[in-house]
Amino acid sequence: MTARALFLAAIGVAAAFSAYASDEPEEIPARPVYPKLPTYPAACEPAATDPAPSASVTVVYEVTADGRPRNVRVRESSDPCFDDTAIAAIRNWDFEPRRVNGRRMSQEDLETTFVFILEEETQAVNFDARPKKRVPPTYPSRCMRGAEDIEAVLVTFDVTEQGETDNIEVADTSNDCLDKSAIEAVEQWTYRPKLVDGEPVRREGVETLITFQLASGYDPAWRVRSYVRSELNRARRDAVRRSDTEKAMARLEKVEERYGINFSQAETAEYYYSRAVIRIEMKDYRGALDDLRIVQSTGVASTEMAGSISETIANLEIYLAQQDAAPQAEAEDE
Repeated sequence: MTARALFLAAIGVAAAFSAYASDEPEEIPARPVYPKLPTYPAACEPAATDPAPSASVTVVYEVTADGRPRNVRVRESSDPCFDDTAIAAIRNWDFEPRRVNGRRMSQEDLETTFVFILEEETQAVNFDARPKKRVPPTYPSRCMRGAEDIEAVLVTFDVTEQGETDNIEVADTSNDCLDKSAIEAVEQWTYRPKLVDGEPVRREGVETLITFQLASGYDPAWRVRSYVRSELNRARRDAVRRSDTEKAMARLEKVEERYGINFSQAETAEYYYSRAVIRIEMKDYRGALDDLRIVQSTGVASTEMAGSISETIANLEIYLAQQDAAPQAEAEDE
């Protein structure tokens, strides 16, 4: 099957899962609802003669009062090959949001560690950061002029044995005018400290992405921002019509860097679909298969598009199975 045939088909388109219970009855932490565990990425599978690597990826994120994951990013990984699959899995989950006295509230600093083992079900373990007090940052009026609808400041800090924040630093920012406000907010936060053998210990390297929004509320799951859609369309055209896959990938990286941390479900689907199209043009069929599986797991594709994606996935699986079998057959003939 040629790359063009695969493209035409495409274009036609917990094991250990736990949530920590709060020791205060009026607060219930956020928890995932029927989470789909990711499969072992085809792009990370070893050659037939090599041992299959296992990997663990810890993803940190927040859950909004509407039960949607936001600001999803990797905190720690044993193999970068698995990072993308772990991030995409969390982005596709729905959550029962945190409740305090019955009221829905957002929750930050949630973690999930995925353990990938070839030919075994992926494991996922949740860690609840258990914040006690969150003071939202103020949006300084002087910073609003020329600002994007959504700006973000990535803050790192430690949580002491007493549950106070310490060593607060800005790790990255989209608008340095907002850095001081973000730090001042985190200085007022308090946590239930991490416990080891029942004793409180210092927790280092906590990360929080503080989002500043000019408009209220988060984008709905089906929204695709005009800039994101435009750039993804251009990326596909660069790859298919102009055969410039390098430029196409550069466009995708720019979109992911700027907007990926706040992708809606629809944007997640469009991003990975676009990357699958480009990877097919590059003859990276394993990578394309992983991307289309991610699109399929979002559940936001139309019925017609979902059917085309399923067909393309099946064709890719057959093609890759034939490719994997060919060296073994040659070896047997010799």
